[in-house]
Amino acid sequence: MTLRSAALLDAAPFPPSVITYTPSSWMLILFPQVSLAMHYRTSRKFAVKAVDRNNLERNRKSNSVWIEKAALTRLGDGHPGIVHLHHFFEDTWCYYFVLDWAPNGELQGLIAHLGSLSPACSRYYAAQIIDAVSYMHSKGIIHRDLKPENILLDGENRIKITDFGTAVVQHSELEPDKFAGTAQYMAPEQIEKNESSRSSDIWSIGCVIYHMLAGRYPFSGFSVYLVMEKVKDVNYVFPAGFDIDGRDLVERMLVHDPHRRLGGGDCSDEDLSMSALRAHPFFDHVDWDTLWTDPVPPLRPGLVKNDGHDKPRQITHDAFEGIPWAEDALDSSSESDTDSDDLLSPVHTPESSPESGSPAKTHGLIHSLKTLSINPVKFTSR
Repeated sequence: MTLRSAALLDAAPFPPSVITYTPSSWMLILFPQVSLAMHYRTSRKFAVKAVDRNNLERNRKSNSVWIEKAALTRLGDGHPGIVHLHHFFEDTWCYYFVLDWAPNGELQGLIAHLGSLSPACSRYYAAQIIDAVSYMHSKGIIHRDLKPENILLDGENRIKITDFGTAVVQHSELEPDKFAGTAQYMAPEQIEKNESSRSSDIWSIGCVIYHMLAGRYPFSGFSVYLVMEKVKDVNYVFPAGFDIDGRDLVERMLVHDPHRRLGGGDCSDEDLSMSALRAHPFFDHVDWDTLWTDPVPPLRPGLVKNDGHDKPRQITHDAFEGIPWAEDALDSSSESDTDSDDLLSPVHTPESSPESGSPAKTHGLIHSLKTLSINPVKFTSR
């Protein structure tokens, strides 16, 4: 097998397959999402995101790979709050992104683990998200799918925004899907007009801030349609005890007219500029100059505390019933001692699995989720 990137020859070998178990959807993903790799010479850890070529072609999403690559290449390593693309290569089966490793998982996992975040934590993460998105916008990148699942936490629990596959890369020939995003975080104009702008990202940040403080989505329903109807009507309520300054901030960000959102206005409109957003009373105690070097505040719950039901669920044989090689792998894994809730011991996978037909050339890793939560419905037009 020939790798398209010679730079990877000194890094990790063919990325491992990953088995993830998502209790909320009861789905078994046998190949690819994100794997941990290590550089042979430096022992530095990287995340390797593998994207199945057949799935992309079948779903007519091949363009998303080149959009993500273009966005990450343009952003480079210019901001600590955005994942850095170190290498990109491809083979017969997958495209591979070698990215910064964020060992503390997703912001969504932290919210679910604590139930909600304290105002101090929410303020800190909101400021980092705004700072990173401001840089992103200055480079002509509109994310279009900002949500806690796409905001990672590094080893110091600082954020790194990821997943640019549905982004708009301005002044490029790449054409993204017109309709993209996650229902609970989409702006009204994305739903009503299939339009996106920098202000659409501001709306999404407002939803994330609400989610951190309240421990729930601002817009929810029994179906995607009902969620969208609430978004279009800006129909949401604040729970009792919601932070007063946080409430004012969210109300000024979740405005139907994208030109009237705090942080979403034109540069000429000082009252709605990104500078005005930074100057909001919610951020009075934030030092924007030392935001990325200041210590992370204590990670504490806020308005809603975890009731204890949201605990890690260990992978059991039931999840892999009828898949002999996976059952054998679990048997060998369970024989070793481990105290980790995050990662079971490495599991050897065969050269190919019966379900995929695609080679799995190296060890696999079996993960159990830190948290259980209902994943928002994500969709894009075909």
